[in-house]
Amino acid sequence: MSRKILLIEDNEGDQFLIKELFDEFYNDWEFSAVVSGEEGIKKVELDKPDIVITDTQLPGMDGFETCKRIKDLNGDSVKVVVMTGLFDSVNAIKAREMGADDYCVKTSNMAEIARVLKAMIG
Repeated sequence: MSRKILLIEDNEGDQFLIKELFDEFYNDWEFSAVVSGEEGIKKVELDKPDIVITDTQLPGMDGFETCKRIKDLNGDSVKVVVMTGLFDSVNAIKAREMGADDYCVKTSNMAEIARVLKAMIG
């Protein structure tokens, strides 16, 4: 059974960079992406990914609410990483309050996301 990761990100450029990172280091994982929190929640129910990475700024439901709903529905069976393009300790606290397993800042080289994934996946 393959392991799965779901990316919830509305920026196509960021989707591409994160997928490239994943293909390079975790090509044995099944990768999928959607562009909204609502789509993400549906995809989690359908595909049961091991890890979800969600951006905070999404059309409609933001990434914090998306995280909370995913965790409410799935508990610890799905790990959720909240990521943002803005460094803000208030957002990190809010992400934890919503049930996030980790939080990271998007950088142009995706180093923070790589660090979080390495800690979660090994």
